[in-house]
Amino acid sequence: MPRSASPPSRALAADAAAEDARRPHAAAAAAAAAADAAAAAAAKGSRVGGGPGRLAPGPRHRLFHRPLRALPRKREVVRSLTPSWFTVVMGTGSVALTIAVFPYPFGAAQRAAALAAWALSTLLFLLVASLFCARLAFFPETVAPMAHHPAQSLFLGAIPMAFCTLLNGVVLVLAPYLAPSALPSAASAALALYWANVPAVGLSVLLVPFFMFTTHGHSHERVTAIYLLPVVPACVQAGSAGTIAAAFAPQFSPRALESLLLSGYAFVGVGLLLSILVSTLYFQRLLYHHLPPKEVIVSSFLPLGPYAMSSLAFVRLGAAAETMLRAAYAAVPPAGGGGGGSGGQAPATAAAGDLVPLAPLSAGALPARDASALPRYVAMLRSADGAGLVLALALWGFALWWLAVAVACVGSAWRTLAACGLGLWGGIFPLGVLVLNTAALAQALDVPALRGIAAALAACHWAFWLYVAAITARGAWSGALFVAPCLVDLERARRQAEPAQQRSPGDDGKAEQGEEEEEEDDDDGDGDGGDGGAAEEGAKAAAASARAAARAAQAAAAAAEAAALEAEAAAAAARGPIRRSSGSARRKGAAAGEGARSPDLQQV
Repeated sequence: MPRSASPPSRALAADAAAEDARRPHAAAAAAAAAADAAAAAAAKGSRVGGGPGRLAPGPRHRLFHRPLRALPRKREVVRSLTPSWFTVVMGTGSVALTIAVFPYPFGAAQRAAALAAWALSTLLFLLVASLFCARLAFFPETVAPMAHHPAQSLFLGAIPMAFCTLLNGVVLVLAPYLAPSALPSAASAALALYWANVPAVGLSVLLVPFFMFTTHGHSHERVTAIYLLPVVPACVQAGSAGTIAAAFAPQFSPRALESLLLSGYAFVGVGLLLSILVSTLYFQRLLYHHLPPKEVIVSSFLPLGPYAMSSLAFVRLGAAAETMLRAAYAAVPPAGGGGGGSGGQAPATAAAGDLVPLAPLSAGALPARDASALPRYVAMLRSADGAGLVLALALWGFALWWLAVAVACVGSAWRTLAACGLGLWGGIFPLGVLVLNTAALAQALDVPALRGIAAALAACHWAFWLYVAAITARGAWSGALFVAPCLVDLERARRQAEPAQQRSPGDDGKAEQGEEEEEEDDDDGDGDGGDGGAAEEGAKAAAASARAAARAAQAAAAAAEAAALEAEAAAAAARGPIRRSSGSARRKGAAAGEGARSPDLQQV
């Protein structure tokens, strides 16, 4: 028996050893992959997932569960409250307004529903405003990131718009049911609230665009319709001016009514023209870069807001101007009837239906003016109503075009709407404004078709609000909607800025383990989570076990890989002599074959 194996035997043995070393490596790698998958599945089952407003499937996917279970600490409700929560107030308030102006009244139920929706929106405004003020007071370090964030700062415009929605509710929901003796007080309160909101509108229209010009980072492909949010408050303020002036014109002094009308037209000019600029930019973005991301696809409804609200402002400001003019002028009755000039008779040259002075204008019916300026002032009031209706119809048609575009955009991603979170409220308020605009045009022009369109839009508006309110209630209860993108981006940037050389090789594993422990602590929270706590604890234990198995399998895989590399090196070393000997044998065989060839074969 030979003392040592031949070179081929050693090579075969080395190959077999390498193959045996690879088997545990492959098994360990498969075990590691299976353990990672089990850990991911267990973690998914024990946490809230699926994006804002969506809960993971399983026994935890219920509304009445442990509140705010998605937040690590309860104070995150205040720290992470964003201005986008004011869109909830806007949407709920718009529901109250559309119920109040529904073109087909349905009695006491209509009044009760409008009052309930307006009261709910008022409570929501007080709650959100209190929490937002608490954030500014107790977490002042979060103010600067919010102001410089390119998306969250735009929602600061929702604050004055939410206030205007409540103000319009005072006029349209409460005032019709007040006693005549209470109307002067209601008119004074509405006028005071209107002027109190003017500074907030000015800050939104001036300050936020200034930050957009100087500190925000924007690119053409990231333009969305939320860029309209800082400038739309001017249109909403103009609509409030027209609503107050049209409802309380007899209660105001001529000078107060004049100031309200002039400010309303100024605001609608600022808001409408800026909205045209921004919507042009958004239209260009749609041409070159197609639809926005699905997470913000509902923002396609936002262009409805400025055009429908500007149309509504022109209708109501024109009606208020007509009321102001008729306070000093009256229609001439048909021929043969009593007139109304300063002497009690109409001028002979006046035709039936013309407007003639009832009394000297300096008596207080109109603000006193120089005699040369008075004709132009009266001509402006005369044209405000008619020209306003024509312009309002044009803007209403443009708003309908944006409605069709928005429905097409949202329809392309309707399966992912529940993942939009608070972004869903971007479609409630603009649709409500379009309902108000259509109802106002139907009342001013007395067109039955417009009443039908307003009723159909109102039904869609209410159904959409119910759907979005249900999703928001679930997300608010779980705490999944209390996320501040500005703070998330700030924390991500801070982590990326840490120098990599300060971390040791074992820091990654420790950081991963720390994040896992933090996630487990965050999920624990306060309380046992009801009857779903046992399932939650079991899922956490399974996730921890799976992670431990994954780490052990990864260590075994590393050891097996090292053994495989050593075996392959031994096999390569054993093949060397075999290759050399076989090469020399092949050369000798080739030489012998050449000598054995026949002359005939060589000749051929």
